[in-house]
Amino acid sequence: MKLSSAIWLLLRVIFLLYGIYGGFSPEMTASRDWGGFVAIPLMMPPVIIGSLYFRSIFGRDMSDPYSLTKPFFPIGRYPFRAYLVTAVWFLSSGGVGLGYNLLFNHILSTLAVCFFATGLLLLLGLLIWKHSRTV
Repeated sequence: MKLSSAIWLLLRVIFLLYGIYGGFSPEMTASRDWGGFVAIPLMMPPVIIGSLYFRSIFGRDMSDPYSLTKPFFPIGRYPFRAYLVTAVWFLSSGGVGLGYNLLFNHILSTLAVCFFATGLLLLLGLLIWKHSRTV
């Protein structure tokens, strides 16, 4: 593995660990209004699909989108990989926050649910866009 490939893999691991660490944050236990936290994840699929559609028109690099060793930054050049890393970050942070709060605090945290749902709907948007390009 080349050094640059190892660096991109290491950055992905660092983002994942940072997301997991964020799941244990005291902010994850705060009680908030559910209204806004429901609207934010629901906006993700149309925003991602539209963003990827317009970026693909302008010749951005969409090759090998699931590679762990290729660059994902800057987002303008590698949008699919950057959104995939973001989705995994939201899933890890929200999933850990959700599990921790349910097991130890016996609460359903709005922020953890929002993060987890955002990650899931980001992935859904990516899958819809990818499927629409292969059909």
